[in-house]
Amino acid sequence: SAFDARYSKNFAGLKLTGRTSFYNDFESDEANFGTAAKDFEGEIRAATSFNTDLGSLRLGANTSHTKFDSGKDRTAFVTTQSLGQAGRRFSNRTVTRLEDRQHDRTTGRLSADARISDYWNFRSSLNYEVSPDAQIDATLAEIRYNDRDRFTASGDVRHDLKNDNTSLGVDASYDFRKFLGGIGLNWDIGEGFDAILRTSMSLGPFGKNGSYIASSDSLTGKTALLGRIFKDKDNDGVFTEADEPMPNARLRVNGVRTDKADEGGVIDAIHPTSQGLTTVMVDDKTIEDDLLVTREDGYYTVLRPVTKPFVDIPLVVSGSLDGNVYFSDGKPAPTLRVQLIDTEGKILEQTTTDFNGYYSFEYIRPGNYTIQADPTHNLVASSEPVNVTQDDPFVFGIDLKIAGLNPQAKAKGPIKSRLEKIINLFEKRSSQTL
Repeated sequence: SAFDARYSKNFAGLKLTGRTSFYNDFESDEANFGTAAKDFEGEIRAATSFNTDLGSLRLGANTSHTKFDSGKDRTAFVTTQSLGQAGRRFSNRTVTRLEDRQHDRTTGRLSADARISDYWNFRSSLNYEVSPDAQIDATLAEIRYNDRDRFTASGDVRHDLKNDNTSLGVDASYDFRKFLGGIGLNWDIGEGFDAILRTSMSLGPFGKNGSYIASSDSLTGKTALLGRIFKDKDNDGVFTEADEPMPNARLRVNGVRTDKADEGGVIDAIHPTSQGLTTVMVDDKTIEDDLLVTREDGYYTVLRPVTKPFVDIPLVVSGSLDGNVYFSDGKPAPTLRVQLIDTEGKILEQTTTDFNGYYSFEYIRPGNYTIQADPTHNLVASSEPVNVTQDDPFVFGIDLKIAGLNPQAKAKGPIKSRLEKIINLFEKRSSQTL
């Protein structure tokens, strides 16, 4: 078994996040295996950012502590500082490591990155050691090209100050979707020349019926989701031959938009970024018919590695309701709250009448409802049942009548007097308007 808790809080301009994990003979990609399996892990992070005359400055620090089943433990303290301005970023990162509560080493890296254009980037770095020996370890300068689709190439110069050694490298790769192929050429001055041809792919059970697929992206620890969006013509929540698939629609998985649905309305989201309890919603902007809404407000599923749940999301034709609220003498009741109630007595929506006593509710799903005046007004008022269907989604003229104050209401003294003044004011304004 395993337990994992995460928490976050903003405090005094700092964003604080923490994580605590307990493992009881538990092995996984995250918890590791065998003697390297974790027994406990805790981490605390703090970060803040603000603008300066030189650019955006970000400061961060975090500490983590891990205990292993072997009895060993590891602690790390990390600090980061970065300054960004107009496509350039300068940063420094230090790491202090303790093994079994004994200081092991402290290292750091200074780096500078610059975006030359949409496709070209330049990066340089300097690795150094603070303890046990204060020294500069290595330097790197690299220029990289990325067409933002499939092809990537880079060239770099590295110098190892420890061994007084310099190397030149050129690398190119192409994403074939099913696998990543590339070639690397390296000339180590004084040592010689070498070339590497490489291919890499990842296999995961994310195909139909759990079959394995190949991808150039890593599928390790990834989650997947199948979703189907369709127009539920019979309003039963189940996809049948009578229903209409919605091609080109998209889902949002914990807010992250997926690819378009195919002709059958099915979306194969292989790489959602979420794990655990996940919210699945329709991206409303991808539904051409403005009257179509989801049958429920949202849907939930649990995403785990090596699983692929299927979620059906039916869309139904929404309608509208409207009417007027009158006093017993036929005069309109303005600024009165009107509520839309479902069959379980839950308030779904509420609105306020205009000066003529008119109200309306839009984008109402098919179902049985009740229209009523807000009971907190302490008025004797009628309530009206209403049925919205996909065949008849627009229901007009649902009028309510106000007989007066509720004699059994608990409102007394100044509260009751205020209600009476409101009704008199309504009647006076209506009379002046007439």
